[in-house]
Amino acid sequence: MQLEIEGVGQQKMTLNDWMNAHTIFTHHAPHMNGDKRWTCWDEFRDPGEFLGCHGDHCFGFGSSQKEAVMDFCKKHEIEPPFWW
Repeated sequence: MQLEIEGVGQQKMTLNDWMNAHTIFTHHAPHMNGDKRWTCWDEFRDPGEFLGCHGDHCFGFGSSQKEAVMDFCKKHEIEPPFWW
């Protein structure tokens, strides 16, 4: 199904498009214990570099990619994808 939004026409934005536009990255770590296996951050592609500059409290975490992105957006006052 394709969304039609006034002013946007027939364009369809994907999560990857939105993440690229906002320089946001995610990672799934299935080997981790617990329910927070997804991580989200921005600015640097390398999560280690982000960690070194900002600390682990600045990451977004969740049991799904969506939860991690939403957590990150809330922490950093970023408007989440409009379709969520």
